[in-house]
Amino acid sequence: MNTTVNNNVLKLNYNQYTTTEFNYSTLDESNNLVPSTYKLNIQPGSIFDGSYVNFDVNDSSLNLFSITIKTDPRPLLVSISPDYEETAVPVDASFILTFDKLVYPGSSGYFFIREQLSTNNFQVFDFTDPLDVSAISGWGTNTISFTTPTPLQRENYENFTNYTLIIEGTTIKTGNTLIDEFYPGLNDPLTYYFRTETGTS
Repeated sequence: MNTTVNNNVLKLNYNQYTTTEFNYSTLDESNNLVPSTYKLNIQPGSIFDGSYVNFDVNDSSLNLFSITIKTDPRPLLVSISPDYEETAVPVDASFILTFDKLVYPGSSGYFFIREQLSTNNFQVFDFTDPLDVSAISGWGTNTISFTTPTPLQRENYENFTNYTLIIEGTTIKTGNTLIDEFYPGLNDPLTYYFRTETGTS
C-alpha cells in the first residue's frame, strides 16, 4: 500500500483499482491549521487481497497508525504586489510582500528582478550586503516593501515587458526562535510575473 498527501488529503492506494482518500484538515476561525492527531478508521470489508480475503485492520500494523498535523512554522506569503500576471505596472513600482508571520532578513541569498525566462537581472538585493538589506523596509513586521529599479538601474528596466521576482530560500525568516524557519522562496518565473506599462507620458 502506498500513501500520498496532497492539499491536506491523505490518499491510500491499495492497488491499481482501490483508492481511499481522507481529508484530515482542521481549521480555526482564522482559517489556520489546528495541530491535531488522527487515527485511521478503515471499515471491515474495504480491503481484500487477491484471493478476496477480507483485510482486518485490527490484526495489522495499521491499527497503530496515526497522523499528527502541525502548523507550518515557516513564514508563508499571503499576498504580493504587483499581483500575479498584473499588467501596466510602472517601471518604478514598489514591491509589497505580506506574510502570515513577522519576518526578518536572513544573512545570505538574493532577491532578483529579471526579465521573465531570462537570466538578465535588472535589480539584485544581496543579503550579505547590509545596504541592500536596509533598502528593504518593514523587517520585524509581517509586510516588507522595496522600490525598484534604483536610479542607476532604471535605464535597463523596459516598458511592456514581462518581469519576475526570484526570492531565494535563505533570505526571509522568522525571528526570536531557537531554530530559524525560512520562507521557502519564490523561484518559478512561470508562476509569478508581471508586465510593465507600455510607455511614459
